[in-house]
Amino acid sequence: MTQEERDICRFMKATPEVYYSAREIARCAGRRDMRHQPPDWIIEHLQRLVRRGVMETDNTGHYRLKVQPAIQADGRKWVSPHIANLLKKSTTDFSGVATTEITEDGMDDVGL
Repeated sequence: MTQEERDICRFMKATPEVYYSAREIARCAGRRDMRHQPPDWIIEHLQRLVRRGVMETDNTGHYRLKVQPAIQADGRKWVSPHIANLLKKSTTDFSGVATTEITEDGMDDVGL
């Protein structure tokens, strides 16, 4: 991701539900020396972000960040095998608080 694309995403994160025109994004997210140039420089970056799935467009050609669905953890957290072994060897009683299981991929699944 280029610096311009990071600047665009940083600007768009403030209001991810709002669609902005390319001209508005170029004016607000661009570098200071780019603000007085025609906003054509930003089109390439916006199209690249849309192809990557970071942004989406509406039917009028305005852009916004794509809303990412929240991940449901179900009260369980993945930990490294090293941390799971430390928890197992600990003298602290974690019954009712944490459970450890070995999944089919060999990773320890500790629910905290």
